[in-house]
Amino acid sequence: MGKLIIFSAPSGSGKSTIINYLLEEHPELNLAFSISATSRAPRGQEQDGVEYFFLSPEEFRQRIDNDEFLEYEEVYPGRFYGTLKAQVEKQSEEGQNVLFDVDVKGGMNIKKYYGDRALSLFIQPPSIEELRRRLEKRGTETQEVINDRIARAKFELDYAPLFDEVVINDDLDTAKAETLQIVSDFLKSKEKSSKKNNMDFNGSKLSTKVVRILFGINVFAMLCFIFMAIFFFYYGINDLAIMLVVVACLSALNNWKLWGRIKQELK
Repeated sequence: MGKLIIFSAPSGSGKSTIINYLLEEHPELNLAFSISATSRAPRGQEQDGVEYFFLSPEEFRQRIDNDEFLEYEEVYPGRFYGTLKAQVEKQSEEGQNVLFDVDVKGGMNIKKYYGDRALSLFIQPPSIEELRRRLEKRGTETQEVINDRIARAKFELDYAPLFDEVVINDDLDTAKAETLQIVSDFLKSKEKSSKKNNMDFNGSKLSTKVVRILFGINVFAMLCFIFMAIFFFYYGINDLAIMLVVVACLSALNNWKLWGRIKQELK
C-alpha cells in the first residue's frame, strides 16, 4: 500500500521545479501523480484515464453529490477539476506513492481524509517581495495578473503552519535536498494509526464521527438510568433501582473509554 504526498504553494515558489526533481531524479521514491478528473474536453492527443478522466459537467456534478471526490474546484462556471477517491486508492493499492499538486484548501482536505497516511508539504518563498521579483522575472504575465497572484499568495501563506512540513525555498538546491530528505523519511517510516480519521475501539475501527455519536448516546442513556434509579429508590423499589445503578456504572465505564479515544484525537 502506497503513501500520499501533498504539495501546496503560492505560484512562483518553485513547487513544480522541486516536484519534477523528485519525479525525474529519484525513481526509487516510486512517486506518481494522481490522475485527476475534469469536465473540459480532451485536447490534442489527450486520452481518458491517462492525462485526465474526462467527465461531462453533469457527470462531474453527480459525482460531487455522491461524495466521490477528495477535493474539487470549479475554476469557472461548468469547468471543474477534482481528485477522485477511488482513483487514489487504486494507485495506492498498486504500490504507488501518490503525489498531489493542489491548492491549500485541497491539500488540507486530502490530509484530513487520509491522516497519517499522507504527508502535507508547503513550499514557501522567503518573502512576498522575493516572490514578486520571481514572478516579474518570468516576463510571461501582466502586472495585473502578478498583483492577483501576490494577493492570493498572502492568503495561502496563512495556511502554511497547518501543513506537516514547511520548506522555505530561499536557495533551490537546498530546498530540493530538504524536500527529498523529508519525503524519504516519511516513506521509510511505518504508518501510524490515524488519530484524526480512525480510532481503534475494542478491536474494531470506528470513524471519529461514529465515536462521538456513540459517546453522546451513552451519556444520555447513563443519565436516564441514574434518574430512573433515583425514581425507584424514592418509591422503595430497591432491587430495580440497584440494577439500574449497576447499568449506569457500566455505561459510565464505556463513556470513559470513548472519551479517552476522543481526547487522543484532539491532541
